[in-house]
Amino acid sequence: MDLEMVFLYLSAALAVGIPALATGWAQSRIGPAAAAALAEKPELTVTVVLLIAIPETLAILGFVVAGAPRRLPSPFWERRVRMLNGSVRKRTG
Repeated sequence: MDLEMVFLYLSAALAVGIPALATGWAQSRIGPAAAAALAEKPELTVTVVLLIAIPETLAILGFVVAGAPRRLPSPFWERRVRMLNGSVRKRTG
């Protein structure tokens, strides 16, 4: 495995790990406050569910960002770059 792949996997791990930690921290603050609010006013159920769901979007976005670099390097683009550099001859005919 070359160094480029190591950094690719490291960046993917960080793209998932950091938002997951932030989500856990946010939900640890929202959870007790939401439980207390629901004990006093049960009609706040929809608001509480939304407040708990919003930090989850950070983790989902982390998965999306982590998957993006794996789709970028492809043989098609590598061939185009070599063609633009002049190392690949164009087909004629």
